[in-house]
Amino acid sequence: MEVRRILSISVPPGNRVFAETLAAINQRITSDKLAKFKGTARVSIRHLEFLHPTRQINRKAIRQLIRDFDGERYIREEPSHRIPVIIDNSMLQVALEKLSLTTETFRAKADYPPFLELESGVKLECLHGQYRILAAKEYLAAS
Repeated sequence: MEVRRILSISVPPGNRVFAETLAAINQRITSDKLAKFKGTARVSIRHLEFLHPTRQINRKAIRQLIRDFDGERYIREEPSHRIPVIIDNSMLQVALEKLSLTTETFRAKADYPPFLELESGVKLECLHGQYRILAAKEYLAAS
């Protein structure tokens, strides 16, 4: 549920029109993301799923991530390791009410995200991080 800049392209010198168009697109994407961003939270891994995987599973990459988890080279709280998800507004409101948090307070807790207790069977659609989720599920199952 983290907002990131997703467009970063070098522009050849002298191509000012292209650079201005690219900057406008980047600004629109950033504005759209901020408008939809609800906040940052921790949730149980059992609630995370990929409804539309976009690539083949690379077992070698997953094994490397598991080794990273085991060797403590992977810091869970690192903001760059967060996985953006889609959550229904009503689901989020129910979870926030359980924690006695307002929407504004929740958004302000990005540095120390609360743990959201979601109803059993609730699935959150992940937008990326498929290998991290698969590796984490294997790692936690073996622990």
